[in-house]
Amino acid sequence: MKLKLLIIASIFTSTCYSNDKLYAIYDDSTHISIQENSSANNSDDIAEILIADSDKNKISHNKYNHFSVDESGIILNNEKAKAKYIINEVVRGPSSYLAGNISVKGNAAHVIIANPNGITCNGCSFSNTLSETLATAYINTSKDNLISYNTVNFLSRFNSYSRKGIDTKYFGKIIFSENKNIPTKYLTTNFNKLNIISNNVSIDMRVHASQNINIYSGMNIVEQRLGTNKFHLINNEKGSRLLGKYISKNLTIGNEGNMDEILFTNKINIHTSNSTINNYAIISSNKLNLNLDNASTFKNHGVIAGNSSLIKLKNNSHFKNTSTGVIANIRTDDYKWYNSPDPFFMYSKLHRIAINADNSSRFTNQGVLKTHRYLTLNKSTHNIFNEDTLINLYDEFRKIK
Repeated sequence: MKLKLLIIASIFTSTCYSNDKLYAIYDDSTHISIQENSSANNSDDIAEILIADSDKNKISHNKYNHFSVDESGIILNNEKAKAKYIINEVVRGPSSYLAGNISVKGNAAHVIIANPNGITCNGCSFSNTLSETLATAYINTSKDNLISYNTVNFLSRFNSYSRKGIDTKYFGKIIFSENKNIPTKYLTTNFNKLNIISNNVSIDMRVHASQNINIYSGMNIVEQRLGTNKFHLINNEKGSRLLGKYISKNLTIGNEGNMDEILFTNKINIHTSNSTINNYAIISSNKLNLNLDNASTFKNHGVIAGNSSLIKLKNNSHFKNTSTGVIANIRTDDYKWYNSPDPFFMYSKLHRIAINADNSSRFTNQGVLKTHRYLTLNKSTHNIFNEDTLINLYDEFRKIK
């Protein structure tokens, strides 16, 4: 890959920023615009970013006007900075399109890509990373030992994107889509610990993480404590009289026309607030935690498979296992049963499912649910409804401890 164009110009006079801007376009359309102290290089035919020096918290905060990666991928060079967290934040720029591998050179690090104007992962993957975070949010690192993600939920009619002629079609949205040139079904893993922070998420490609997948939808502020992969969720939403559009709080997994395995990992955590979630795919994990809050609704049209599932419902939230929905394990012990039209032969029992619903929330089952152990809050079922189900619920009924 040859460096096609390199322009250096002064863009900021504020002491908060570097006086240099480096803007690079490569022959294969890898497009990188860099502010602050980062720079770009081409090494071994792959675009390489020499990231900014890390601060006292070992954070390298790199700000871009445009950050997109084609199928050739890019390298984040961490040999000099030795950062533990590499933030790649797009400031008032176009949506980010990620189609290749994003690799860390040098010490492995937590890689964060933040763009309020949207991120599309078209078969993207990461390597030599401790964790990967995609966020439609503004980043704040002013608090010691914290990275704050201020998610976008409103786009003013008088926004700076429109004044610059920048498309806002994907503003506030994260999309995972299959790249026909790089089928993710053939990848062993494309993530390590994946964190998705956005109020509008669409996942329609196989996402395989070697450890965890964490999704935070409908939150206003998500805070990450350094040194851990733990996140603190804050909701402080206030009304606005500005003219513009609000971001729909939706999480869609899979699509109605093709049920395939989409989320596959050891542990999946989904946290939502005032959001609508539709699952049309096969979610497969050893442990699944669903935390629905503030009138969130989860409709399962597909399959939730795994060893253990916890569904926690608070503040008028609703989980509905629809007539096509299955909460059970997929049988692999006998091929003829796998092809059976009878769901009670196609699927085996989960080890356990726990439904923790407060008095304002409810769990409705219209489909298939098979489990050895069935746990509820104080062994109560007053807000758990089974409607016209082909169900033989459980072997043991227990209360959540």
